[in-house]
Amino acid sequence: MKKQVRRVNKLLFNLAWAFYGKPFAKRKINLQIEGDIKGLKPPFILMANHTSFADLVATVGAVRPHVFNTVVSASQVVRHKWVFKQMGVIAKRQFSSDYTVIKQIKSVLTRGGNVFVYPEGKLSVDGRPNPVQPAFAKMVKMLNVPLVSVMVHGGYLFRPRWSLSRRKVTIRADVKVLSLDEIKSMTALELNQYVQERFATVNDYKYQRENKIEINPDDLAEGLHTILYHCPKCNSKFALSSAGNKVACLKCGMVATMDEYGELSGKKVAYDKVADWYDWQREQVKKEVQQDDYTFSTNCFIQKLDERKGFKNVGNGSLWHNKDGFTLVLPDQSQVEFPTAQLSSLSFEADCLYLSCTLATYKVIMPEECAQGQTAYLNLAVEELFKLQQN
Repeated sequence: MKKQVRRVNKLLFNLAWAFYGKPFAKRKINLQIEGDIKGLKPPFILMANHTSFADLVATVGAVRPHVFNTVVSASQVVRHKWVFKQMGVIAKRQFSSDYTVIKQIKSVLTRGGNVFVYPEGKLSVDGRPNPVQPAFAKMVKMLNVPLVSVMVHGGYLFRPRWSLSRRKVTIRADVKVLSLDEIKSMTALELNQYVQERFATVNDYKYQRENKIEINPDDLAEGLHTILYHCPKCNSKFALSSAGNKVACLKCGMVATMDEYGELSGKKVAYDKVADWYDWQREQVKKEVQQDDYTFSTNCFIQKLDERKGFKNVGNGSLWHNKDGFTLVLPDQSQVEFPTAQLSSLSFEADCLYLSCTLATYKVIMPEECAQGQTAYLNLAVEELFKLQQN
């Protein structure tokens, strides 16, 4: 049984903003805020899109002087346990059902606190939002409090998930309030439509082009091949590399150069926008997973989350994925199943992915040769299989 959620340490929260958040917002991201929540009193649910650390700073700045408890991935809580404890975080295993978390959120609201949630559950892959499931709107409807939405534009540009460096950009936070009366007048379907429309306003590369935001560091495209892994020219998968401002196919020689506005160009380049290339990959994966014989397998190294000490080594194993979901084979040959119906998306990094069930979270580290986009490929496969099961 989980303990009661701690109240936010307001002194520490405000000191963190004064000495780190506020200077960061001014000097690093030139934070611009549109809209406000003046006159709104706690409790309320706060939601934002998730692109990088910058969106957290932007969200805090947008709702000042309010403080809030935050729903955070259990794997993140372990890394900064003392700080998160003071912030009264609510730990959740990503993409797994946990009704205790809803009870904890409700308890915070009942005592007059606010709760911040990232409905996507993970960082943006390509500068656009990840899927937001209708369950979030149902939860908001049930909790019976106002909904504050902060849509952060430019957070992905500050640090794309595939990049190792931060970039100096202007970030805009668009703030809107949906009152309790408005929520009560909506059906769950209508509230979900509102949520989807809010998230649909976010497209960071489009935001960059429309606002002529120049970004041109030495490593502009370095790491991009970990999400753009499929060559549209020769149809090779996992054969791309990136360095400087270029992404290249090692099979056919296609070279895409990214300019200061995030657009791609080159003689053999099929798509000039990252999002269009990524959408094409999604269509290819959709075709693959519709086949009865779809399967993916790899050897891997497995770690398991210890909520007190972080991830602990389990050993060598293997990972299998097919239309039924993931099967993780542990060193003792026992198996852990993660059904497709329970996975709407996938938490992943370039070289690993995270799989959670009610009682455990596993970090699945791929072989070095698999850090060429396989995790991004599996993410698309998971999302498309989930959609197929829902239809």
